[in-house]
Amino acid sequence: MPPAASSGSSSRRWLRGGSPLVYDDTAQAGSPTTPSKPSATNFTSNAVYAPAHRSLSPTELMAVLSTPSSLEWVPMRQASFSCVDGRHANGGLYAYGGDLGELALGLSVLEHVYSRALSQAETTHLLEGWLARVHAAGGQLGACIGAAAVAQLAASVGAPSLTTAEAYKAFITSPPDEARPLLMLRLVTPEFVGCDHLRWMLLYPSTYATRTALVQQLIRAFYTILWNQYHPHQAGLALRVPHGQRVDRAVVHVHASHWCATEQGLAPLLPSKTPGGSMLVVHKDAVRVRRAELCRYLGDTSSPVVDIEELCRRMGTLGDGQAALSEKALAGMLRAYALTIH
Repeated sequence: MPPAASSGSSSRRWLRGGSPLVYDDTAQAGSPTTPSKPSATNFTSNAVYAPAHRSLSPTELMAVLSTPSSLEWVPMRQASFSCVDGRHANGGLYAYGGDLGELALGLSVLEHVYSRALSQAETTHLLEGWLARVHAAGGQLGACIGAAAVAQLAASVGAPSLTTAEAYKAFITSPPDEARPLLMLRLVTPEFVGCDHLRWMLLYPSTYATRTALVQQLIRAFYTILWNQYHPHQAGLALRVPHGQRVDRAVVHVHASHWCATEQGLAPLLPSKTPGGSMLVVHKDAVRVRRAELCRYLGDTSSPVVDIEELCRRMGTLGDGQAALSEKALAGMLRAYALTIH
């Protein structure tokens, strides 16, 4: 299933190498050199940051993609979404904030519709219900925390220094019992959350049209289940711990053909970190499908009853806006590509 061109603006540059075809839209560009605390002005200003690394050219991008026919496709109902981060060496699907970011979006919209705040108990209940549905379908609910944040968390509770990727993963997925109360206090703060999208939601709730306490409730619920080996759906959580320096060189918006995405419900797994360069990959079509499922779940589960059509419309509008904010802060002036895979 080779990549093909998607529609874009009038300033198009194309590269053809046999059957693969990609669309280069530098108007959507950005920089990986984002400040640790971007303000609302950063998100809306026309001024952008200079890239810290040279962007991937169309030729280099095609080389990174290797042989399109060798891509692995996965049923979207049986997948999990990782955070948009150029340090994932294994193939995956990507959304801003991963599945946890999408659930934070859905619960935020639910609060808007209700015109009231969800409690911790309600947040936990809705997470558990969505997790059970995803897990029953053979999928997982994905989230991310950077290795640097894990190292800071370990140091803050006096744990031994972590030296390997396995040690980082083991510590955050099953920390010592005595350290868990202190870790839970820190995990809901911007300094330790370890995911850019969620950190900005915590720091700038009005910009992201969400509530800081709601995002904190969701993070608490996630780690409470993750650390409970007796929870029936603990295996349905997938926490990734990307490590190393950020060397993102392109933004790639991945689309699949109507037949693959809609008729077959499939999405292509892509690594964001390859020997040829790292990319910020976003599976826009797959996110849209998973978001529609989440919308129906919230509409069917919530009490009082909400209008599902209105809920979906609001989630689409706010979700696209939140993704645009995070992409501008994370990507800046990097060259952006739209990639359609048949």
